[in-house]
Amino acid sequence: MKFVMSDEGKCYTTEGHDKEVFSRIIYKDVIDIHITTFPGGTGMEEEVHEKINHVFYMLKGKMEVMQHKKVLRELCEGDAVYIPAGEAHEIRNCSEVDAVFLAANFEENRRPDYEKSS
Repeated sequence: MKFVMSDEGKCYTTEGHDKEVFSRIIYKDVIDIHITTFPGGTGMEEEVHEKINHVFYMLKGKMEVMQHKKVLRELCEGDAVYIPAGEAHEIRNCSEVDAVFLAANFEENRRPDYEKSS
């Protein structure tokens, strides 16, 4: 077992994200799990990860998930998105309050059939 308390975990800003955006590592090994905070009005550039899948689960606030400058969906607390490897994505917090989400990033060759999931 490994515990990560609320005042632990390295904090960093990923390249391509606004400088006010920060992530706190919860676990990093085969899967990278972190809590990310996008303060109001911040976001990231569109990016593509050829081998990395993402799952983002909203804990607080709202954020827009975009692709090629088009808003696909606004996520609110309790919503999630699965972004398969190779798919372009951009995230923006267009509100005035922090958007906080749990991110799980992992390599996997199999892609779940998320269209049929509920």
